[in-house]
Amino acid sequence: MAAIKELRARFEWRYPRLAGAPGINIFGDWAATTGLAQAARRLAVALADAGFDLSLGTIRSGAPRDMRRVPDVLRHVREGRSHVVDLWMVNVNEFPVITDDLLRPPGKRTYSIGVWYWELTSFPEHLLPQIGRVDEIWVATAFVKASFEKVTSCPVRIVPAIVPELRGAGNGRGDFGLSDSEVVFLFSFDVNSMIARKNPAGVIEAFALAFDAEARTRNRLVIKVLNLGLNPAFASWLEEAVAGVGGVLVDKDLREDELVDLFSCCDVYVSLHRSEGFGFGLAEAMSLGKPVISTAYSGNLEFTTNSNSCQVGYRLREITDADHAYDEGARAVYQPGAVWADPDVGEAAKWMQLLSADSELRRRLGEAGRETVLERNSPAAAVAAVRRNLQEIRARVF
Repeated sequence: MAAIKELRARFEWRYPRLAGAPGINIFGDWAATTGLAQAARRLAVALADAGFDLSLGTIRSGAPRDMRRVPDVLRHVREGRSHVVDLWMVNVNEFPVITDDLLRPPGKRTYSIGVWYWELTSFPEHLLPQIGRVDEIWVATAFVKASFEKVTSCPVRIVPAIVPELRGAGNGRGDFGLSDSEVVFLFSFDVNSMIARKNPAGVIEAFALAFDAEARTRNRLVIKVLNLGLNPAFASWLEEAVAGVGGVLVDKDLREDELVDLFSCCDVYVSLHRSEGFGFGLAEAMSLGKPVISTAYSGNLEFTTNSNSCQVGYRLREITDADHAYDEGARAVYQPGAVWADPDVGEAAKWMQLLSADSELRRRLGEAGRETVLERNSPAAAVAAVRRNLQEIRARVF
């Protein structure tokens, strides 16, 4: 904590007063293929659509990139740094790529906000100095807010993650090798998002417990995975595990509208994660009116409740070396000794059986979940939070 305060003291400024329409400089890796980059793009687009005066900077975070992912509206935002307030949509573990001169240009007064996600209740020691480099932090959930407030005295505010209206390309079940007569359970994840944290093994185990060979003729598990080719050892395991329960593995990189189609084809979305900063797969499925089964822990509790979802119990445990069997490179962030949840796969299996048998329950939960996400995670809700935060910053700082 002393080191953080010392770093913050280095960047004390007298800020000029803002005037006129809201103006913000936004920095991000706009072409990155990660979920966090998607969240950044959605917020940037919402601010542009709401009439904020934006200047745009592009950062190379080191993540895989695809220029097709850059929204058209961002291609027309002027590049540069016209304003005093900077939004850094480069996550805290990627923040070392931001040099001091870029963060605080010599002779230029700035107010730096980290728009960050985090999945644990603690931070590795090596990331603490990065937290001390910003003036303020914006997060998507109370879970993440509580984590940051343990290690910084700077303001930490909630700006809801955006789940926009999702539009598909018109693909149906047949395009994914699925039958209309099946109850389809879906889980989607990125290999780069830490395999043990996402816990596909838990989903597969729960499905195997829920349905015997005969019941699997009426129920189907679909696993959608991104970047599977980057981890051949895990790919071999996953292919065998999914085949072992008669499931379908979708491992190609779908366009966004094609992914919406896949989500629309499912009857139930399942996430037995060990921890989430938010949980975009869950929220996007709910926005499409799909009932969800989810671990009752971490950031998804911002929108998953006992009345709009099937909550799965858990026990807390420490991360171990075994969790890095396929993810040795993630050790620097998800360090052994940090805590996350182990969901109860037996309880998840019972939820699967119940939802499989009760289409009316699926409908009711789906409608309730959709209403929650539309209210809490709309672009309008996020823009309103940004406006409130800027007003407070003006009153307190400028």
